[in-house]
Amino acid sequence: MDDNEKTKEQLAGELVALRKQVERLDKQDRRRRLVYQEEREESKLHIKRFRTLARVSPIGILVSNTDGKCWYVNQEWCAISGATSTEINDSGWERFVHSDDRVVFSEWQEAVEKARQFRSQYRFQRPDGSIVWVWGQGIPEQTQDGKVTGFITTITDITRLKQAEEKEHFLAAIVNSSDDEIIGQTLDGIIVSWNSGAERMYGYTENEVIGKSISILESPERKNEISECLDEIKNGKKIEHFETVRLCKNGTQLDVSLTLSPIEDEHGGIIGVSAIARDIADQKRAEEKNRYLAAIVNSSDDEIIGQTLEGMIVSWNDGAERMYGYKKSETVGKSITILESADRKNEIFDCLNQIRDGKKIEHFETVRVRKDGTQLDVSLNLSPIYDENGKIAGASAVARDITEQKKAEERIRYLAAIVNSSDDAIIGKSLDGRIVSWNHGAELMYGYKESEIIGDSITILEAPGRKNEIFDCLNQIRDGKKIEHFETVRVRKDGTQLDVSLNISPIEDEHGGIIGASAIDRVIPDSSLPVA
Repeated sequence: MDDNEKTKEQLAGELVALRKQVERLDKQDRRRRLVYQEEREESKLHIKRFRTLARVSPIGILVSNTDGKCWYVNQEWCAISGATSTEINDSGWERFVHSDDRVVFSEWQEAVEKARQFRSQYRFQRPDGSIVWVWGQGIPEQTQDGKVTGFITTITDITRLKQAEEKEHFLAAIVNSSDDEIIGQTLDGIIVSWNSGAERMYGYTENEVIGKSISILESPERKNEISECLDEIKNGKKIEHFETVRLCKNGTQLDVSLTLSPIEDEHGGIIGVSAIARDIADQKRAEEKNRYLAAIVNSSDDEIIGQTLEGMIVSWNDGAERMYGYKKSETVGKSITILESADRKNEIFDCLNQIRDGKKIEHFETVRVRKDGTQLDVSLNLSPIYDENGKIAGASAVARDITEQKKAEERIRYLAAIVNSSDDAIIGKSLDGRIVSWNHGAELMYGYKESEIIGDSITILEAPGRKNEIFDCLNQIRDGKKIEHFETVRVRKDGTQLDVSLNISPIEDEHGGIIGASAIDRVIPDSSLPVA
């Protein structure tokens, strides 16, 4: 075989091999094309699935490149942010972030640059002015060699959560700033919350009581009261305005009004108790005072009448009934002028005009007419009655029948004239020896003026050698005895002594109780000075 034939055979062999190689490459290309087609179809399917998922997703999804340019945003993102997809594509999502939260975009860019995850809470301000809070998260899209090609960012609307948190913070602030005690406790009575009002009320700090039993506040006289209340709460009952006594840290007891309510979990199960207690010590004292005052008013011998500024009677006590002869049913709702004397017309309304101006009228002596037409002398005290807003709403009138007083005053003036004109010293003193009256005769006898001696001890007149003599006499007076013609020695202002004869008698009050002593001192004729 010559060289040409060999060359032809080689070329033929090479051609066959080349054809086989082309066939193999063609197969590989067809296989690659098929794989590519399959991958492309699968990619389309993935994209379709992604878009479907993104479209129905309850969270907002945004896909962007590394400079923030958006190439996909779902409807939920638009709904949450209040922006359209066109606006986001044109302007970027950061434009719609609240002005106070724009720093979040810098945080997002840093996450992109460092190829790390992004997490943050921030706000969108919608075109209508409303604010929505979101929880934003993002992850980078990376090539196999780690290069960041884009970023997928999601947002979840947490506005209600933030509002709930704000409400909780607000409620917590209200609870902590309340003057009332507000305590949270388990159904076993273990304290789990303790506000500043409870701290002020009971004296325990929060650190001292959290984890302790609520029974530390239980009064010894009210054992098992707290556990009985907790049993009612366990049964779903609410206890309102329950008045009881609680024990403070310092051992003192406190009147409180309690409202106990069940604390429920999200399923409605009772998991604890909230207790709101109010210190009612002042209220109790006020109620007691009001009852006491009402009893005083009703049992008073004085007339006590309440009336409007127009003179209409609104209250009428037993004293008024006895004084004027009208029963309460006959006067309430009537004009106070039924008591006005014919010769004192308009006097009552002149007084009410002064009350309207905020003035108080004291010891005003006048004349009133009884139901039977008789007249009586009275002394009036008129005071404004204020409503809860401090506005004058009426007048209270306290009147005393001074008919007998006027007669007594006349009698007293007559007796006082007799006493003061007497040459004998007539001295009034309390049972502890304090001088309360001193007549002209005493002034002449002892040399002290009334203004110098009133309020001093009667021992100022006692001779040095007769210590305790005066108090011995007063002790006898205290026992109801009367001392007559008792001869002794007294010391004058100038230090000289003189012999006197004393008559000492008890002074009684209107109930017969001994409240003092009256002494009539008479100089014994031809008494000698001095007496040691």
